[in-house]
This record gives sequence, C-alpha cells and structure tokens, in this order.
Amino acid sequence: MIDTLALAHMNEADFEWNEEQLRRLAAILPRWTAGEEGHLRLGHIELEAAKCELTSESDIGGVENEFERLHNTSFDLLIDYEEHQKVKESLKNKGETPPVSSWIQRWKRIAEKLGISHVDLTTNIIEFKQIHILPNVVPLLLIGHTTPQNVIIVYGKRRNLKEKIDLQTVLRHSYSNIPHGSLQTIYLLTKNLLDLYSQLFSRQVTPEFRTKHFRCLPSLWLQYDIVGPMLDAIRGKSSPKL
Repeated sequence: MIDTLALAHMNEADFEWNEEQLRRLAAILPRWTAGEEGHLRLGHIELEAAKCELTSESDIGGVENEFERLHNTSFDLLIDYEEHQKVKESLKNKGETPPVSSWIQRWKRIAEKLGISHVDLTTNIIEFKQIHILPNVVPLLLIGHTTPQNVIIVYGKRRNLKEKIDLQTVLRHSYSNIPHGSLQTIYLLTKNLLDLYSQLFSRQVTPEFRTKHFRCLPSLWLQYDIVGPMLDAIRGKSSPKL
C-alpha cells in the first residue's frame, strides 16, 4: 500500500496557481508516486500532499460510505430528514458500482463538486480549476491519479507545524491562550463548526467529522481536511478511527 504524507513549506507570495503550473505538477506526479522524489516540489516550493492506493487492506465499506458523504446524490435542500433517509436507502438497494471499477470517475465528481483541479494520468486528461477557498476547509490544489486504483491529494498550502496543530492535541493539553472552562473558547469552537457545516451543506456534502482531521490555529480557527476520512478508509486496517 502506498501511503505517504509529504509536509510542505510554501511561500504564497511566490506561488501562482494556473494551468501551466498544474501541467508542470502533473508531469512530476509519476516520479513522486513511485518514490523517486523526496518531498513533492514545484520548482523551489515544497507542497503538502498525500498518496494512497486501494489494496486488500483497504476498508471498502468505509470507502463506499465516504463516497456517499462526498457525492451525496440524494441531497435536496427542500427534503426533510425522514424523506432524505428513504431516498438514501432506495439508492443503496439499487446497488452501487464497486469503487475499483469507477474509482477515477468518482473522484472526478468530487473534484467537480468542490471546484478542484483533476489530473488523470491514466488517460492524460488534465482539468484546471482556480482555487476555491472555503474558510474552514483545508484548501486543495488538485486530486490526481497515476494508476487506476490510486489517488493523490495535493493540498498546496503552507503548513507551519508550530502554528497549526491538530484539534485532538488542543483538547488534550493546556495552552496559555485556551483557558479551561472559557465560554469564549466554547463559542469560538462552536461558531467554527457551524460555519464549516454551512460551507459544506451549501455544496451538498455531509461529512462525518472526526477530531483527528481538524487543524487548529492559535486563534482557535479551525480547518477541516475534507478528504481525511476517505484516506483513512483507503489505508484500512492500519488507520485508527478517532
């Protein structure tokens, strides 16, 4: 199983995302996926990226569930919850195509829904999209594939590990700017979660949030890795569910 996280440092002032940059990055992906490169780089810029491949250890049921959350084909703003559940069950009863056989097309639909560039090197199709920022979602540059059963997620956003930490660490440890029992702290976290839900709801995405996929700034600003749970499911047995 291919499973690597490349942490990146990226000066946004020196970085301009356009179709030429996308094609340059696409040309690098096969070597990086094969392990011929260290960090994923675009020129002198190191990018944050993750790569995974479906294997016998992958949680196929979990993959299907995450595709359903991200695709959410039964979603309708005007439908009530009970009716929504009936529609979901009817879709399940019809049967879904196994994820392996429609793998790339499913990821392409996610990229289209979120407005993310998509690179399919199995057919040499490259689709460029400008970056669409959701304030409480970790930005994504592209979703890519170098084989019929892998996926590459390029976040392309500078991650300063001293300034951005996971929410689990924040909740488990005491920080000088996060007093225990503070109503202001509770309000800020709740406001972030409500804003995140609204941002995803407007795009017909219904994720199951896990604390391990939240990143937290010292100001208590939260950002969620929307594809994190999917990558966990692809990794399968070795990935803890928290």
